[in-house]
Amino acid sequence: MNPTAGDYSLGSLSPCIDEGFNGAPELPAFDFDGNPRIVDGNDDGDAVVDMGAFEYQGVSASAIEATIDIDPDTLNLKNKGNWITAYIELPEGYDVADIDVSSLLLILKDPKDPKDPEYPVEAEMKWASIGDDDKDEILDLMVKFNRTVVERQLEVGDEVEITVSGSLINGTEFVGIDIIRVISKGKK
Repeated sequence: MNPTAGDYSLGSLSPCIDEGFNGAPELPAFDFDGNPRIVDGNDDGDAVVDMGAFEYQGVSASAIEATIDIDPDTLNLKNKGNWITAYIELPEGYDVADIDVSSLLLILKDPKDPKDPEYPVEAEMKWASIGDDDKDEILDLMVKFNRTVVERQLEVGDEVEITVSGSLINGTEFVGIDIIRVISKGKK
């Protein structure tokens, strides 16, 4: 996560996740942080030990739940646009100003095989801003993702699940999901 600060734990996109050998001699039951050693960190249904001293526990194991609102709610693949916008609200006690924008990922699983690798898309840092888009008196962080990159991974469907994950500057991870509709109709 942050080797310059001595943090050698694995982030959600580490190539070391589920890449070890479960039959390694003297494999300990727990990692250096005391977490269980063999965990299905990449959520593919097969628990394989991670490479290194720390076992990635998966985003959902320790992450706080964020509220995510993806805009547009219906994405027309025939329309041209530059961005897909996500509004992120954190639960009470957390501040969206503490979100590390460079950690934000919009994640799509392969719609043909949910066990296949995820397709992460990084947020465009220059567009991030704090406001109250939905006027609910809870601040949200607005970020944009490259629409062309996201659309390459999408298929037409009434319920397309989009996950946004990231971390706060103190390392606390969060994750949230929104459902959008994806259509492919020409302009009228």
